[in-house]
This record gives sequence, structure tokens and C-alpha cells, in this order.
Amino acid sequence: MQTITIDNALYADAQAYAEERGMSVSALFERYIKRVLRPKTKAMSAEKAETLHRIDLALKEFKLIQEGKIEARPVEELFDELDEQ
Repeated sequence: MQTITIDNALYADAQAYAEERGMSVSALFERYIKRVLRPKTKAMSAEKAETLHRIDLALKEFKLIQEGKIEARPVEELFDELDEQ
């Protein structure tokens, strides 16, 4: 956990700024931190979207196997492929 330390003058300025906007100082800091962390959140979202896309493709392939439209591979073949990577 990280701690943010500010001096009295900075806190007074932050308090005045927050009051002008009808906010508390803690709400002001929370908003700032969310803005700073936003790029990291977007990167995680892209990774999450890619994972969900891969899961979607796997489920579609599984459905095609169940319908008999494509043939399943033996599990040994899958393990061999994973060992090669």
C-alpha cells in the first residue's frame, strides 16, 4: 500500500478547490487516482477482451464438433502441440 503525504498548504488548496466543486478532498483525490490509473485499466480491458474472444471461438468450435460439422482431435495431439510450445 502506498501513502500520499501532502503538506498543510497543499491540503488547504485542495480543500478550497474541492469545495468550489461541491466535493470533499477525499472524493477529489479518488477522482484523480482513477484518472491516473485509467490507462492501466484500458490495457487490462484489452487483455480481457482478447481472452473472452478466444473463449468465444473455442465454444463455437465445440458446438461445431457436437453438430458433426468438424472432427475433434485426439487429446494426445493437443498435448503434443502444447509440449512443442
